[in-house]
Amino acid sequence: MTGSMSRSRRLKPLGEMGAGEALPDIVAALEDEMGQDLDAVAFKALTKLGEAGFAVLAGVLRTGRERRRRQAAEALRESGSRDACETLAIALDDRSAGIRGTRC
Repeated sequence: MTGSMSRSRRLKPLGEMGAGEALPDIVAALEDEMGQDLDAVAFKALTKLGEAGFAVLAGVLRTGRERRRRQAAEALRESGSRDACETLAIALDDRSAGIRGTRC
């Protein structure tokens, strides 16, 4: 099992449990250049961590590469929570039409 696959399996349940103490581990996974395939799992986990997770996703929407902005927007859309939808409003100003069009 690769390191990325193992980390992915650890991130998903932490987000589902709403384990706020997992935030540093999730952010570290996002910053790991070798862990790019973890973005979607990490973004989904962040949507379950409340305000702190939404703050990280807002940062990605403002400064991330297009692929990461799209994945962050999609995770927020899929969450469908009111706070996620409010965070997703940041995407309305995105330079990519595909990201701007992401709605809850």
